[in-house]
Amino acid sequence: MFHTHSINKSILMPTLQDLANYTRQYHAWLNIEDSENIGFSISFDEACCQIFDDALVGNVLKAGKIIYNEQVTKAFKKLDSSIDVINGDRPQEEIIDAPLMEIVRQKAQKILDLMGPARMA
Repeated sequence: MFHTHSINKSILMPTLQDLANYTRQYHAWLNIEDSENIGFSISFDEACCQIFDDALVGNVLKAGKIIYNEQVTKAFKKLDSSIDVINGDRPQEEIIDAPLMEIVRQKAQKILDLMGPARMA
């Protein structure tokens, strides 16, 4: 069951798309003009805050509730753990190109894939 009352999907979905996509990160986080690849977030730290604070995913996880289903909930927990190992104090370009960031992109994409059609609802 997806707790739509607990999650702000209008923030969550575009931010997950930013975390899942190198090109969106590159253009948005490095402030490079490209109307086709404008991201929702302006930095790695902001993207993390948007997902776990602004979209309320962190609150739902802390409360032990399910986000959409068990698989998605576990995927969010894994994303959170992957984000924790990224040093957000580095320049954005270093963060984007860091090998660990590829893991974050994969985990964000997995959540998008697991949510499937529900992500657009």
